[in-house]
Amino acid sequence: MRHDSPNQIQRATQRRGILMTEALVAAVLTSVLLALLVPSLTAIRRQRERQRFETLALVEINNQADSLTGTSSSPAQLSTWFQARYPDARISLEPLDQATNSLGIPGIRITIARSGEMNGTDQKVSLVVWHPSTGAQP
Repeated sequence: MRHDSPNQIQRATQRRGILMTEALVAAVLTSVLLALLVPSLTAIRRQRERQRFETLALVEINNQADSLTGTSSSPAQLSTWFQARYPDARISLEPLDQATNSLGIPGIRITIARSGEMNGTDQKVSLVVWHPSTGAQP
C-alpha cells in the first residue's frame, strides 16, 4: 500500500493545474488563429473565383467575336460549356455609334455579366469588337 505525503499530493495537483492552464492557452490561441484564417481563406477563394470567371468570360467573348458578322441580327447566346459553369451569366451586345468612336468604323461591345454572390454587385467583363465594313479605312 502506497502512502503519499501531503507534499507529494500538492505537487501532483499543481502539475495538473499547469497542464490545464497550458491546454486552455492552446485552445484560446487555436481559436484566435482560426478566427483570423477562415475569413482570409474565404476572401482568397472568392477572389480566385472572380478571376476565373473573368478569364473564362474573355475566352467566351473571343469565341462570340469570332462568330459575329456585321449583318447578324440573331440574339447572342452563351455557349453550353459556359452556361453549364455559370448558369446565372448573361450576354449582351451593344452596337457602338460610328459618330462617337474615333475610328469611324462600326463596333460592338460584348458584355458578359453575372450577379454577385455576397454584396449583390454584378461582375462584368466587356470587350469591343471592331468590324470594318468593306472599303472602310481604319
